Amino acid sequence: MSTGPKRPAPLDLSRTKLSVSMNQNARTPTYSELRPQDSYEVLMKSREISLQQQRIIDSATTVSSASTNFSSAGSLPSANSTVSAISSVDSSSTSKNESSIKEGSSGSHVLAEDDEGSGCRSRNGPGRLPSRKRMRRHSPPKPLHISAKSRLLSMPIRSAPVYSFAGHPPVGYQIPMRSVTAPIASCSTHTVSQLPALSYQFAPMMQGGRIIMVPPINQTPVTVQSDTVQSTVRDVYAGQYVNGVEKDNDDKGERGEVEDDVESKAIEDDAKVQSESLKGILQIGDKAYNYSVVVTGNEKRDNKHFHDVMNFISNEICSQYRQTLRSINFVGHRCISTIHRVQDHDEKAQLIRQVFDDQAFWNDFNNSGQQERHSLLGYIGSNSEAGSVGLFENPYLKKPSGLRQFSAESLEKAQLLTQHIIDDDSPEGLRNCVRNLDRLSDVLCRVIDLCEFVRVVHPNQSFVKAAQQCHEQMFEFMNILNTSKGLFDKLSKALHDDSIKSRLTDEEFSVGKLLYADFKQSGIDMDEKTRQGFVELSQYIAMTGQSFNNGVSDTDAEYAVVPKEHLRGNDIPKEFEQYVSYDRHGNLRIPVYGRTPYEILRSCKNRAVRERIWVTLHSVPHVQIQLLERFLKSRGVLARMMGKQSYADYQLGEKMAKNPANVMIFLQNLLKESKKGVAEEVKTLYGGYSNPDISNPTEKQLATLVRPWDRDYLTTLHMVRQKSSNLEDISAYFSVGTVVAGLSNLFKAIYGIELHPKPVKRREIWSDDVRKFEVVSEDEGLVGIIYMDLFYRENKTPTPAHFTVCCSRKIYPEELDIEDPFNLKKRAFQTTEHDGEIYQLPVISLVCNFFPEYYASSDTSNSLPTLLTLNQVETLFHEMGHAIHSMLGRTNLHNVSGTRCVTDFVELPSILTEQFAKDERVLLSFARHYKTGEPLPLSLLRKHENDNNFLNHSETFGQIKMAMLDEILHSSVVFAEDFDAVKIYHRLEKELVFFNDSLSNWPGRFGHLYSYGSVYYSYLLDRAIAAKIWDHLFADDPMNRASGQKFKNEVLKWGGCKDPWSMVAAVLDRPELKRGDLAAMEYIGSVKDI
Repeated sequence: MSTGPKRPAPLDLSRTKLSVSMNQNARTPTYSELRPQDSYEVLMKSREISLQQQRIIDSATTVSSASTNFSSAGSLPSANSTVSAISSVDSSSTSKNESSIKEGSSGSHVLAEDDEGSGCRSRNGPGRLPSRKRMRRHSPPKPLHISAKSRLLSMPIRSAPVYSFAGHPPVGYQIPMRSVTAPIASCSTHTVSQLPALSYQFAPMMQGGRIIMVPPINQTPVTVQSDTVQSTVRDVYAGQYVNGVEKDNDDKGERGEVEDDVESKAIEDDAKVQSESLKGILQIGDKAYNYSVVVTGNEKRDNKHFHDVMNFISNEICSQYRQTLRSINFVGHRCISTIHRVQDHDEKAQLIRQVFDDQAFWNDFNNSGQQERHSLLGYIGSNSEAGSVGLFENPYLKKPSGLRQFSAESLEKAQLLTQHIIDDDSPEGLRNCVRNLDRLSDVLCRVIDLCEFVRVVHPNQSFVKAAQQCHEQMFEFMNILNTSKGLFDKLSKALHDDSIKSRLTDEEFSVGKLLYADFKQSGIDMDEKTRQGFVELSQYIAMTGQSFNNGVSDTDAEYAVVPKEHLRGNDIPKEFEQYVSYDRHGNLRIPVYGRTPYEILRSCKNRAVRERIWVTLHSVPHVQIQLLERFLKSRGVLARMMGKQSYADYQLGEKMAKNPANVMIFLQNLLKESKKGVAEEVKTLYGGYSNPDISNPTEKQLATLVRPWDRDYLTTLHMVRQKSSNLEDISAYFSVGTVVAGLSNLFKAIYGIELHPKPVKRREIWSDDVRKFEVVSEDEGLVGIIYMDLFYRENKTPTPAHFTVCCSRKIYPEELDIEDPFNLKKRAFQTTEHDGEIYQLPVISLVCNFFPEYYASSDTSNSLPTLLTLNQVETLFHEMGHAIHSMLGRTNLHNVSGTRCVTDFVELPSILTEQFAKDERVLLSFARHYKTGEPLPLSLLRKHENDNNFLNHSETFGQIKMAMLDEILHSSVVFAEDFDAVKIYHRLEKELVFFNDSLSNWPGRFGHLYSYGSVYYSYLLDRAIAAKIWDHLFADDPMNRASGQKFKNEVLKWGGCKDPWSMVAAVLDRPELKRGDLAAMEYIGSVKDI
C-alpha cells in the first residue's frame, strides 16, 4: 500500500479574489433564437491547477461537497460524441487506464454496477456509507463533458443511501429505480433565475458506486470550446475518491487494495498553499462572460470551498449583468429544473398513489390499521356503535341524533360562556375577554362549519336533515351574539382601558379590534327594536341565500326542444342518437343532464340546435330568480340600516379593496389588458368555419358571428386542426394518486411538510372512497389532518371546495381543567403540542367530484384509477392550497387561524399553489403513466399545454364579466322599482361585446352571488397578486426551499392576524404597498397575464 503523497493545496475562501468581465463583441440572442427546448452550455476554459495531491477531509462527510474533474490527458469530446463515464473497477479486473462500461438504454454509456450492489442496499443499512471492506481504488478518470444549469460546475451532494449528481434527466430517459437526484447548490443572494439559459447538456447521475452520463434526447448542442480543465475533487465524483479512500496521484491507473483499518489522518494546522488562478468563460447563446478566481487558505476550513467559490462567481455575474440577462430570462423558466429526489420520497409517493389508485390496496391498508374492521358485520349493515369513533373522530357524530346532541350541548356551553364574559368584571376577566370571546366563537363554529359540510357532502339524508336543523339553530344564536350589548360593552372596556390593553398580546389586540368591528357592522349601536329587526333580516338572508344555492344546478326544463323547422338532418352524432327523441310534432328533444348535451354542443354543426341546448343548460326556473332578487334587495336594506349606500359599500370597508370604486377601477384595467387578446382568440375561433360568411370581420361583427353556444363547437374544430390524430391522452399520466403524491413532494420541497396516508377508524368517514391524511412537518411533527373526498358521488356538491371542520388555536391551561364548566361532556377535538404549548389540531375536508374516465368494475383487482385532465390537476392544486393555509396558519386564536382572513385575500395561497400545476418543471417531477410508470414526455406536455392555454384571455374576460355583474347587483340598483337582475345581466353582456348572452337567465346559476356577495373580484385580485409573487419567488425555481419558507413565514403562518397589505408588501419586498391605497391596487393590477 502506498504511504501517500503530500497533502493537497489548501483553500481559504476568505482570501478569494474574483473579477468578471464581458466579451463586448457578443450580442444578445433574439427571441426566435432562444427556444425553450434548446440547451446552453457552461464552457469551462482554464489553465491546469498545480496540485500535488487531492484527498478527502473526513470520510464521514465524503459527499459533502463536489466539483468537476476533467482529465489533463486529453481534450474534451465534442458535443455530438458519445460520453464515457468512469467506472468502479472490480477487484478481479487487471486492466489499466480503462473504464468498465456498458451500453445504456438511452444510447449513452453507463458504468457497470459494482457486483456488491449499490449503496442503498449495503449491509450498513439506509443512510450509512458502505463498509471499508468494499472500498476499491480506481483507475484515472477519462475525460468528461459536462454543462451545468445553475452553477458553474458547483454540484455539492449531501450524504444519502444512494448518491446521484444534480440534474433532472432529459426527456425520454428512464431513471433507474433506486437512483437519487440531488440539487445544485443555490446562490446565497441570487437564485437560478439570473443564469436562466444554463441548462444541462448532459445530466450526470451516480447510482451506488457508478457514475452515469446521460446525453439528451432530440437536442442539438451548441459548439463546444474545449481545453484541458481540472479543479479540485473532494468526493467520489470522478473516481479519485471512493467512500473516503484517496487514490495516489502517481498510481498511473494501477489498482491497489485498501486495508480495512484505513483511517483519515489528522491535517496539520500549517498546511497552507496558494493555488494558481482559475479562469473560465461562461457562454450563453452568443453572449460570453469571462471570470477568474484565486483560491488560497487553510485545508481545515475548506469543507465547502468549491461550493462557496462558485456562489461568488454566480453572484458576481448575477449582479453585474442582471440587466443583460433579463432579456433571455424566460429561457430558464422553460428548462427542466433540478428536482430533489430521495429514495424514501419515492416510497411514500408510491404509497399515496396506491391509496387512491388501487382499491384492493386501500382495503388492505385500511384493515391493517384497525382490528374492529376485520368483522364485516361489525362495519357494514350494522347499527352497533361498538368501536365507532364518529365522524372526524368526534365521539358525538356516530349517528344523526348525536349531531343534534353535539349541537345542543355546544349551545348550552356557549350560553354559559356568554353569561360568564358579561358577568366577570374583575381585572382578570377583562384581560381574558378577547380570549374567551374567541373560545365562544370556536364552540359555535365547530358546529356551524361541520353542519355546512354535512349538508352538501354527506350521503345519509338523516344526517343532512339534522345538520340543516342544527345550522339554523346555531346561526340564529350567532346573530344574537353579534348584537349583544353586554358582550360589546365588555369588549369595548377591555380595548380602551390602558391597564388592560397593555396586558394583551398583539394577536389578542388584533382579534379584539376585528370583533369590535364585527359588532359595529352588526348594528350594535341600534336601539333594541332595530337590533331585533337586524337579526331577523340577517337570518332571512341566510335562509333565502341557502335555498338559492341549493337550486343553482336546476334547469328550467329537462329537455332542450328544437323546432323541426330548424332541423337539417344528421344534426346529432350517431353515438348519441339513442339518447334523444322527437315529440308528436316532430320537434327534437335533447336531455340536458349527463354528458349528452355537452358532447352535442361540441360536435353538432347545426347552430340552432347548439343554441337551444346552451340556453336550456344556462336557464333556471323562475323561482330561482325570485330567490336571487329577494336576498339582493334584503342585503340592500341591511346596508341602509347600517348607514351605507349599498351592500357593496357595507362589505368592502374592511377588505383589501376598501370600496366598490377601487374594485371597478381594478376590473376596468384588467378588461383593458385582456380585451385585445380576447378579440384575437374569437377571430381564431371564427376561422374554424369551413366557409365563413365574412372573411375579415370587425369586432362588432364577431360579437354576432360567435356567440356563447358556438364556443365549444368552434374550440373543438380548432383543437382537431391543431392535434395529431394519434396524440396520446395526457390524463394517463395524472391519476388522482399520482397528483396527490406530487403535491406531497412539492410541499416537502418548499415548506418542509408532507402528507402521510392513515387508515380510518370505524365510522370516522362518511363514504368508503374518502381518504385520510396526516400533515407532518419535518420540524414540528403532526400539524393537521385532511380528509380527501375526491371522487364522484350522487347528491354531493358538484363544486370543488375546502371545508374547515376544526380550526387551529391554542388550548389555554384553564381549558384543560376537568372541572372547567364550559367544556363539553366529551372532547370533540384533537390536540397537538408545539413548543411546550397545546394546540387544537386543524381538521379540514377537501371535496372534489372527479368522475372516472374509465369504467371501474366491481372486481377491485381490475378497477382502473381515476385520471385527471390538466384543468382538474389545477383544481386539485388550488383546493390543496387552501388546505395547506389551514394547516400552516397556526395562531393562538381561532378567529384568525388558517383561512380565516379577509375575503379578498383568502384565495391567494390557493391560486399561488395552482400556479405550480401550470409549471412544466413541477409537472414533470411527478407525472407518471398509471400503467407503465413511464415519465410524462415533455413534448406531449407542451402539446397539451398549448391546447389547455387556448382561450386563456377569454377565460379571464369571463371572470371579469362575472365580477362586474356581482358589483352591480350589490349596488344601489336594487332599490329601483323596476329592478330586474336578468335585464341588468343582459345589458352588461351587450356592453362587453364578446360571447354576449341575451337569451338565458344565467344569474340564477351564479351561486357566488350569495356566498361571495360583492367580493367575487377577489379571485382576480388574488390572481394578480399571485402572479407578482410567482415572478418574484418561484418563476426561476419552483422547488426552492428559501422561496417557500419566505412565503410560509411572511404569509401562510399568520393566517388572518396580520394586515394583508403588510403581508403582500413583505413577501414582494415592496414596503410602499403597506398603505393598500389606490396606487397599491394599480400596481397589483399592472399584470399582463393572470
